[in-house]
Amino acid sequence: MPPSLRLFALVCVLVVVVLTLMGLYKRFNSPDGERWLKRRFQGPFVPTDAVDAAPGRERKASSNEP
Repeated sequence: MPPSLRLFALVCVLVVVVLTLMGLYKRFNSPDGERWLKRRFQGPFVPTDAVDAAPGRERKASSNEP
């Protein structure tokens, strides 16, 4: 492999690594970083339709919480 091609490949890999690290730093260092991470692992907590929301409404109605 010629030295110029090797240098070009190294620069491309370095740019990708730096951009990835910058994105991770921004994402996890933000105030919403922990919330974003939990949501990614657990999924959104919003029911998609009335059928999915019914058990939650029933559970809330039967609890003593306001």
